Amino acid sequence: MFARLSFWIALTVLCTAGFQNTSTAEPPDFVNDVFPILQKNCVACHNLQKSEGGLNLESMEMLKKGGESGTLFEQGKSADSSLIRRVKGEEDIMPPEGNNVGAKQLTQEEINILKQWIEGGAIVGVKKASKSMQWQPLPDSVRPIYAVDTTPDGQFTALGRGNQAMVYRWAADGASDKKLLADPSVKLGDGSQAVSNATHLDIVQSVAVSSDGLRVATGGYRDVKIWKRSAGPINDALSASLRGSTHISSSPNGQWLAKGTRDPSLDILSSDSGKLAFRLDLSSTVSAIGWNADSTKLLVATNDRHVHAYELDASKAAGKSISPSQTQQFDVGLREILWMADGGLITKGDDAKVHVWGWKAASGDQPAKWEKKEILKEHSNVQSISKVNDALVAVGIADGNVHLVNYPAGNSAKSIVHGSPLAKVVSTSDGKKVVSVGKDGITKAWNSADGKMVWENQLDSLRAAKINSSEVRFARQKAKVDRATAKQPELEKNKTAENDNLAKLQKTRGEVGESLKKKEAEVETQTKQVGESETAMKAAEQALEEAKKKLEQSQKDVETKKQQLANAEKARTDEMMKLATIDKTIVAANASIEKAATALVDFQKQLESEQSSLKSLEQENQKVKESTKPVPANDAIVSIDGRSIITSRADGSLHIIQTERGLNQSTDPGSLDSPLGLAVTNQGRVLSAHEDGRSASWAISNEWTLERTIGNVTESPFSDRITALEFSENGELLVVGSGPPSRFGELKLLSVLDGSIQKDWGQVHSDSILVAKFSPDGKTVATGGADKQVRLHAIADGTPTRTLEGHTHHVLGLAWHDDGFLLASSSADNTVKIWDLELGQSQRTITGFGKEVTALSFVGRSNQLLSSSADQQTRLHDATNGRLIRSYGGPADALYSLASATASPTTSLAIAGGQDGVLWVWQVEDGKAIAQIK
Repeated sequence: MFARLSFWIALTVLCTAGFQNTSTAEPPDFVNDVFPILQKNCVACHNLQKSEGGLNLESMEMLKKGGESGTLFEQGKSADSSLIRRVKGEEDIMPPEGNNVGAKQLTQEEINILKQWIEGGAIVGVKKASKSMQWQPLPDSVRPIYAVDTTPDGQFTALGRGNQAMVYRWAADGASDKKLLADPSVKLGDGSQAVSNATHLDIVQSVAVSSDGLRVATGGYRDVKIWKRSAGPINDALSASLRGSTHISSSPNGQWLAKGTRDPSLDILSSDSGKLAFRLDLSSTVSAIGWNADSTKLLVATNDRHVHAYELDASKAAGKSISPSQTQQFDVGLREILWMADGGLITKGDDAKVHVWGWKAASGDQPAKWEKKEILKEHSNVQSISKVNDALVAVGIADGNVHLVNYPAGNSAKSIVHGSPLAKVVSTSDGKKVVSVGKDGITKAWNSADGKMVWENQLDSLRAAKINSSEVRFARQKAKVDRATAKQPELEKNKTAENDNLAKLQKTRGEVGESLKKKEAEVETQTKQVGESETAMKAAEQALEEAKKKLEQSQKDVETKKQQLANAEKARTDEMMKLATIDKTIVAANASIEKAATALVDFQKQLESEQSSLKSLEQENQKVKESTKPVPANDAIVSIDGRSIITSRADGSLHIIQTERGLNQSTDPGSLDSPLGLAVTNQGRVLSAHEDGRSASWAISNEWTLERTIGNVTESPFSDRITALEFSENGELLVVGSGPPSRFGELKLLSVLDGSIQKDWGQVHSDSILVAKFSPDGKTVATGGADKQVRLHAIADGTPTRTLEGHTHHVLGLAWHDDGFLLASSSADNTVKIWDLELGQSQRTITGFGKEVTALSFVGRSNQLLSSSADQQTRLHDATNGRLIRSYGGPADALYSLASATASPTTSLAIAGGQDGVLWVWQVEDGKAIAQIK
């Protein structure tokens, strides 16, 4: 049995890398000393649900009551107590040898505690806070991944590794963007010793990520923690320091922020603190800024056509004015500056043309200066320029063309057709991609080596989510209508069968009626014959002496005729009963026909209603698509780490796009007008300056803070380890599954906003809940437990709606099909079952797994089902027929957790982790392992 199941089979609830009992000089009592021993070794078989021998050991009251064999102890007389004799083996030993729950016979020390407790008067006691629990640090080698969850697009993947939880951003790209969810309040022992970088005291066995990627929930021992991502506009000191800007720019390394003012001056601020590092007094307001590659030098162009060069020495950053090392007047005003490695410049002038300037060192009495080399005449009406590398520059033309220009030659290497007027062209930090941003809000990335398009992004995440939500509602309704339509022929067939059956019954009734007439005629004949025989007998009696022989014969004839009459009457009675039965059957058949006809009519009405809803959703979906258009863009910038493209739009919002594949990262609504400019920092901030002097700061990095903790070791609404967590689709509710092994499984529904318990289902399983999943429509929660059962619970009224039985071991995984009609469950019995929830029965069982099947996930809205197993394999099956499509190998140890994501319309991801603490990411479509994170 693999490691995770040991938590649920073993009854050692009080110590798993966790806490241990400490002896005291005080006399033992039930609550603190005796019950832990019973809970560890006896309660598995003697509890409320499973009271073997009529014995329940879960409370002092039940212990006093005893069982079918009588009381267990007598105060002050341990030697005469059945409890002591049994644990010592003087009577039938308890726990018995070879038990199937892993209970061990008591040690001599434990027996002595029981004896001392009885001799001391069997004190009940009061629960002592944390003195009976001494938590021990987890060894570094204990780092299994028992839980994984991800956002639908795979952007944020949360996992528990040992007693730590962490979030990876774009795990498919590796571990370069990881955030550890560390809680400094986690302490050991008496609370004086903090646990370094821990999320919970105990091993993290459950995590959940909200679908919008704004929150992560983690579960420990009796506590749930909710973490919130820093996102959207932030009113911080950094944004406040940029107020009143007329121009902003960030250094390539993100260390400095340049702020142009109306004084005129340029303030150089530290991006860490927002404090003034240098002040540059200028002759006119700023028109353009250019940085050298290592962020130590700065060029400032002003509106009086001067360019000033400054050197920035971080060791001299004292907030004082510094003088330029070079000042030169140009014959054209500059709007953009690219400072090349050889000291030359490529600029966009206020004439909307590209100018190339060569650096000429000082010679004789001639000072060093920039000399105009040429104007790229074929590039007029220039909208934006960007340095790809030291030998290539991207020039964006307002009409939508992008030219890749060789430097310093000035000739075009390649031309790119964006297809619409441009707002901005930028390049990735590695120089491999050029990104063109259209004024229509459509962004495209191009390979700088060959000019081919790499990706296109047409809609931001908010609008894409709106379309996706509409399409999901339409798809689910269509699935419902399709299933209903498929049932109509069967209902019509049933109605036809009932009519056919009635016709057969009526035919049979006619035949029985004809038979009955014949039987009645025969009875009449036999009755007449009996009368004639009796008359003959009387005549024979009168002539007895003359006709004795004739009398005897007549008597025989009478008896025979009587028997024939009795037989005829019985046959008539049988036919009458048969006729009555057929009449009743005909009545029932008529009722069945009426019922079938009514069902068909009702079904057809319901189907028409569902089809009408489908048509409405289809129209709504079309309207959503037609009304959801890209928001016009006006500026763009690349994050310092190069992983994100940030575009600003006409509605004041920011659209953040993943650089590698063009996926939507987030859309942050803004309350300000379109910005004058954007800047980025090395702390994952985007800054904007606006015409009215205001500024804004956005967090786009993978940063999380602890928002709320619910419960703790000593006081909690949860009875035991949190083993199941999931957010509702809108992120407002969190379902929590828990329960002490071998006793019960409890289920609760929490409000994410305030942590309050919205619904307490109570003890819905007879053993720990190991998995809980919301249905796609959010109306039902499915749970699987160590009691081998799957249960469905209605959220509206909290009632259990159905129990699905069939697994022969712990239920470890659940996955809803998107249409809500199918549910998949996996178990430690090495199988997966597909359940038809309309029928409430198993549709099929999928086998072929080498060990326990630990987790499940449907791929998007498809019928493809992913599974992880302790046999080190992840598999993909077709849920409609159980066919194995593909296996994903690589892991060297048991897999316990699994999640899937749809990274793009053509790419899905399978993400799994297990005993060795390694997170694997595969492409579902071809089985390729694209990331292995240790």
